[in-house]
Amino acid sequence: MKIDVQQWPWKDFKRQVMYHLSTRPKLMDLLEQLESEKALKSIGYIVNNHLFPKKMRTEITYDTQFASFAREAFKSCPSEVTIEITMENPSANEKKKKTCNLLSTQAAEVNNLWNLEFGNEEEQASARRSHIRKQANILSLCARAEDATILQQIVADIYRSCVKNSKGSSVLSSARPDKRHRSSDSEIIPVYGVPPQFAHFNNDNTPMDRTRVEMQGTMNGFLGHSMIPFDYHHTHILIEFHRIHHWTYFKRSTMVELLGMGFAPGPVRLLIDGVPLFEHVLKTAPEDPSLGDL
Repeated sequence: MKIDVQQWPWKDFKRQVMYHLSTRPKLMDLLEQLESEKALKSIGYIVNNHLFPKKMRTEITYDTQFASFAREAFKSCPSEVTIEITMENPSANEKKKKTCNLLSTQAAEVNNLWNLEFGNEEEQASARRSHIRKQANILSLCARAEDATILQQIVADIYRSCVKNSKGSSVLSSARPDKRHRSSDSEIIPVYGVPPQFAHFNNDNTPMDRTRVEMQGTMNGFLGHSMIPFDYHHTHILIEFHRIHHWTYFKRSTMVELLGMGFAPGPVRLLIDGVPLFEHVLKTAPEDPSLGDL
């Protein structure tokens, strides 16, 4: 009996193949397990066909590809049509899984170390709990002690590099900012030794007009208006590091200047032509003077 499968979804065709193998339950169970783990590959070819030739076997993975293969198969009848079910070397798959698990574990270690060192109160508490759990597992602790030392050094180096290369800083200090201290909006302390391009930020105490003060009279309010996430821990670190004491610091700056100092307007991961928003603005700023008025 000839069945037209040209309109079938790819998953339905694979299901029918499984049903065909139902007389061999163990084989069917094995194939279903491998299919759920995405370990199977379906390789198709048609004898004497230029789109799916035998010399260049094609892996079938989605509906439109299978529909094209089915059409060519019916056109080429009675030429031989073959779909092979194959899989990668199980030992290679196991090695790949171990590598992925190792990378995932190392990424989690880096994240924990970063939170323990520079996170907010909640993140630090969570990282401490995780560290205590690892200490309870002696084997895990012994296996990861060397990695943890290396990762801690990497995290510290990254942070020092960020601080060293931050633009517009009045003080270059490797000391960790005190996150518990928050300067009030009314506290204005002059900062000296500021690079010329940022000198107007802290020391300009000229009052803003009444409307702006009413609309954006707090640092939190203005940051929200500028789409810079105030509750984002990175923002807090920059506020401490650049010695920002009043919301007019932001009001008297342009968006390009803020971006140059490391402040990222949300959503931080927004991409323009594959480049993060803040990087795109910085790269295009010299060529487009209008961006200076953002």
